[in-house]
Amino acid sequence: MNSLQAWIMSLNSGSKFVIGAVIGACMGFDMGGPVNKTASMAANGLGADGIYGPMSAKIIGGMTPPIGVFVSTLIAPKKFSIVEKETAKTAFPMGLAFITEGVLPFAAADPARFIPASMIGSGLAGGLAVAMGVESVAGHGGIFVFPLMVNPMWALIALVAGSVATGVIYAVIKPTSTEGSGLEEEIIDLFRSWNGSLNKYNIQISTGPVVAFRAPEYIREIYENGTVFLAPLIWLHNVHKMNISWPVNKPNKGQYIQIC
Repeated sequence: MNSLQAWIMSLNSGSKFVIGAVIGACMGFDMGGPVNKTASMAANGLGADGIYGPMSAKIIGGMTPPIGVFVSTLIAPKKFSIVEKETAKTAFPMGLAFITEGVLPFAAADPARFIPASMIGSGLAGGLAVAMGVESVAGHGGIFVFPLMVNPMWALIALVAGSVATGVIYAVIKPTSTEGSGLEEEIIDLFRSWNGSLNKYNIQISTGPVVAFRAPEYIREIYENGTVFLAPLIWLHNVHKMNISWPVNKPNKGQYIQIC
């Protein structure tokens, strides 16, 4: 990685677009991995020498993949499962804050398609930013440090161009996701079609007022038939995935609670 860092820094004597594109592509390659970090250190090293163009490529190139994958879900929504769409929605604000790792689920699940799309978009964004004279003294901060950059408008244009490039490329080459999509849609439709409420069915749920150590006189180990009104007491250990087991005998965990 030292050789890669030295090579990136040596590019500063040549084309501004090339060094920006290389740093940007590295930022979009492994999303926070060693190549990403090496390019980041190269940009930081140049920044320490008063050369701030590569710093802008680092930031903008790292912001592009999360925003790009979000753009993909807007362009080709039918190719993405509900889980993927929600992941992309989460990645979008992370991208604005220069947190590239929000797209790792896409890179891990579909590296052969997503990583090239990510590198192309990030490379374009980084190259365009440096070529148009964008500079950043700040080493991090995402969209929040854009106003502090030299030529912030071009920084924004470079970000949009790179994100759209990643979004369009990945939307075109990504196959339609079939993993759980039909079942997910059915579950979502089922929830949306329910127009009832717990109160409508005379079901009341309360959390907080009943705390075991504050109400020991209301908790019973056994059922006292005919003396008081009791209801099953559900503890955390009674709850399992899609299932409730009761009774479960545990020390100091009563099975019933008195209804006042």
